Amino acid sequence: MITIKQYNELKPLFRYLYTAKNADYVVGITNAENQKLFQLYNEIFNKNETTTQCTRCRIRICKLLYSVYTEKEQSLRKKETKTSTTTKKKK
Repeated sequence: MITIKQYNELKPLFRYLYTAKNADYVVGITNAENQKLFQLYNEIFNKNETTTQCTRCRIRICKLLYSVYTEKEQSLRKKETKTSTTTKKKK
């Protein structure tokens, strides 16, 4: 499972995850952002992927990260709605 720290690190890279999942491409990514994606992928999935310039690998990794990112996002929303729901005080 993805941690809050990893979720927050992926947040600025979400557009790449989204386009990989929904349009099957990643474009305009900098080398630093690409390195960050691969680093997070290796941490989350306990892998040792080093071929960061392979386009197919980049798209595959972005799709996998998209799925764990959206899972975490949904679980955070559920927690948020549970904590924001309060009972009325009796008078």
